[in-house]
Amino acid sequence: MKKNEFRKELVLILVLLCTTIAYAQKNDSSFMVAPADSTKDISLTQRVDSLEHELSYIKLSYELYTLNNDLSIFNNDIGVRTNAIQINIYTHNFDYKLYKAYKDNYEATKDKLLSYQDLIETKKTYFWLKIITYPYTEVEKKLLLSSYMTIDKGYSQLESSLKLMKICLDMYKDSL
Repeated sequence: MKKNEFRKELVLILVLLCTTIAYAQKNDSSFMVAPADSTKDISLTQRVDSLEHELSYIKLSYELYTLNNDLSIFNNDIGVRTNAIQINIYTHNFDYKLYKAYKDNYEATKDKLLSYQDLIETKKTYFWLKIITYPYTEVEKKLLLSSYMTIDKGYSQLESSLKLMKICLDMYKDSL
């Protein structure tokens, strides 16, 4: 019983609150004097420009974040595969078919790394075009540049992880 009473009271409070807000907005809008058309156009234009600026910043930061996140996930994936090879080396689980699967996986990973390199170059070009052509504030530029700098670090980590994977793969092959 108490739950139903509480729900009824909550609904009543929400309805009253919404009604008073709607009534207040209705009263405020009826007392406003319509601005001149030119002032209204300028304020709308300024608001649209402001929204375009925010959208541009959000899109660019999202692009950088997504790329950094993809690089991190790919790096973790390489690490997991490398760990699997190392575990098989330590447990003396040697099999030629398994080596062949690891080698094929390594080649596919290497190809994927090359495609990421092309993607990174494209994103970097896009980034610099946006930074040069769009009037970001200094704070926004600093934040975007910090995300941009992480891309190179992420890619170099990928290269290092792939080298480690190759070393482990060679060790596995030598143990066959």
